[in-house]
Amino acid sequence: MPLNTTNPGVTSTLTSGKPVAELFHNEVTAWLVLALSLTITGLGWFLASEAIEKRAAENFKFEVREAQERVESRMKQYEQVLRGGVALFDSQAEVTRAEWQVYTRSLDLQKALPGLQGFAYAPRVDAGGLNAHETAVRSEGFPDYAVTPAGAREMYFPISLIEPFDARNQRAFAFDMYSEPVRKQAIDHAIETGQATLSGLVKLKQEDSDNAQPGFLIYLPVYRQGAVLDTPQARRAAIRGIVYSPFRTVDLMSNLMGKEKLPLAFRLFDAADMNPAALIYDSAAGQSESISRYSVTVPIAVSGRTWTAHFQSTSNFDQQVGSATPNLILAAGVVIDFLLFLILRSLAAQRKRMSASHAKSLFLANMSHEIRTPLNAIVGLNNLLKAHVKEEPAAQYVAQVEDASQYLLAMLEDVLSFSQIESGVIDLEAIEFDLHEQAAKTVRQFALRARQQGLEIELEVDAMTPLMVKGDPTRYTQVVGNLLSNAIKFSARGPIRVTVQADQVDEHNALIRTEVHDRGIGFDLNEFDRLTEPFEQADNTTTRRFGGTGLGLAISKRLSGLMGGQLYVLSSSSEGSVLGFTMSVKPVYVNAVPIEPRTPAPSLAGKKILVVEDNLLNQHVIKSLLAGMKVQVTLAENGAQAVNAVQLDPDLDLVLMDIHMPVMNGIDATKAIRELAGPSARIPIVALTACALQEDETACREAGVDEFLTKPVNVPVLHAVLSRFLLPPG
Repeated sequence: MPLNTTNPGVTSTLTSGKPVAELFHNEVTAWLVLALSLTITGLGWFLASEAIEKRAAENFKFEVREAQERVESRMKQYEQVLRGGVALFDSQAEVTRAEWQVYTRSLDLQKALPGLQGFAYAPRVDAGGLNAHETAVRSEGFPDYAVTPAGAREMYFPISLIEPFDARNQRAFAFDMYSEPVRKQAIDHAIETGQATLSGLVKLKQEDSDNAQPGFLIYLPVYRQGAVLDTPQARRAAIRGIVYSPFRTVDLMSNLMGKEKLPLAFRLFDAADMNPAALIYDSAAGQSESISRYSVTVPIAVSGRTWTAHFQSTSNFDQQVGSATPNLILAAGVVIDFLLFLILRSLAAQRKRMSASHAKSLFLANMSHEIRTPLNAIVGLNNLLKAHVKEEPAAQYVAQVEDASQYLLAMLEDVLSFSQIESGVIDLEAIEFDLHEQAAKTVRQFALRARQQGLEIELEVDAMTPLMVKGDPTRYTQVVGNLLSNAIKFSARGPIRVTVQADQVDEHNALIRTEVHDRGIGFDLNEFDRLTEPFEQADNTTTRRFGGTGLGLAISKRLSGLMGGQLYVLSSSSEGSVLGFTMSVKPVYVNAVPIEPRTPAPSLAGKKILVVEDNLLNQHVIKSLLAGMKVQVTLAENGAQAVNAVQLDPDLDLVLMDIHMPVMNGIDATKAIRELAGPSARIPIVALTACALQEDETACREAGVDEFLTKPVNVPVLHAVLSRFLLPPG
């Protein structure tokens, strides 16, 4: 098996009669390295651009989903308020004006649910009962009360109870909502389905000529007590009245989205075709239109009706998610590539002006000094990129770039090691290292390259082999790597097997034998001595087929000797090859550390947790659960308050963070906390959210969240998570 080869297309003697070693002493190497390094740089730029674009698109989707869920969640809260009003009527035969006023004030709607213009009730009044209805309301202190618009109709739903009873809402007092087609259609749907129903766009009776806005209403039916409601006809016959709330579209959306500046511009329509006449809200109204990088149209289901929202990224969002990293990688990479090229050309030109023996030593010494830094910079840039690319196939491309870079670096290391060996300046380390782990780590480094050729690498470490030894782990890895590289290069089928065992062991010395077994093309045993000379290979044709520097075995032979062992071979042309080496190391015996008995884990009592939650009911629930664990709870209603609380209170032990909140969401709050100075940045943060999708968890963890939990709260799981972060192990 030819184990040492040179670069593709170059035989052991060039056509011009120059030896193979001359390849390293002219401009060919410089051009080859430039081509490869430019390719790596270009691929790094492409992958960085793709990764950043994907992250930006995911951020945009997250913001859209958050805005969409915020609208749907708030509208469900408004529905819940209406259900409370229905429950009040269901609990008693009549609800007086005073009782309605007291109940409405107890809800504190303007603070709890800003954007809601009123909370009202309209009784069902049949044609024959209109006069009695008007007389009853007039007797309550409204002598001018008369249902509007005037006229005979089969059924009326006049607004008789409305709070707050201010000047604006008084304009709607006594208005028959059943007299207007859009309102009537929504009322009929609510009555027949028994569900909350959103009307189409209307002009509210509360509006005046100044600052008029489109409006809509949400209706929920009140049926007679004890009525059977199993069919639409039965529900229509049993209708008692309608509880409803009016909304001004601009006021509602402004309050719903909070006071923070959204990274999105959006328009909300009451139609799937986004007809301008059906426009509910435009966040960029009055502003000049600009070209957006991202846009999407999504439906929003609210109270029996489907709105259509068109989202666009703002210029601020596009600037924030953009990154100069790809261009920096490209610029820095190209500069380093050409510096490396110029260094190699300079060294090659210098070599031509010197004698052959002196030039070789000087050239290789200069390469060691000048090339290592820029080449490692190329590898380092790829490692930085690797940290940002996690998804396939981009992650696989990065791994392939890393493998190609490591291959180029290994070639350089071979040349530099050979130069050091020839000059006699190589020094071996004598440090303690884990021999088993070092062998496993070396095998892992070559696993990807092997799999790309359809091969698997197996590792067998004899149980009697010392674990900790004193020697040179770097040189050990270099020799094993050279043997593995040859085995992968010349094997068409696997597996490749690496064995490690101790031939001799005493308290002062151990002779470690490491072998690489392959099923490759084999080679003549009589050629082994020649193959361990620099720039030699078994057959000149393998140079074109497999490539290489021809230094691997030469270096391995010399390093094995320096480590107190030798390189050897067992091979058959039809059965593959077994190459191995021995090295002498000193065993290191580590005294066992006695295991201390475990003590019972303390309770969570006395721990202080910050609960970040904007929903008052959820605050109460979570606070109650934690109180059962004897935990001290501090509350924050949004992410901005959470950041301030973490800064101001050093006694906090953990943060339970909701994700969708006004002012600042949980993702941004987590990022802000992680950027704080001192211990506050390291406080454990556990996401507790109703979002249960995988992309939500991914976004949270990328922001710095330590654990991800979903609502409704699983108490045992919550307790286990809190114990893991707040209690000592054991």
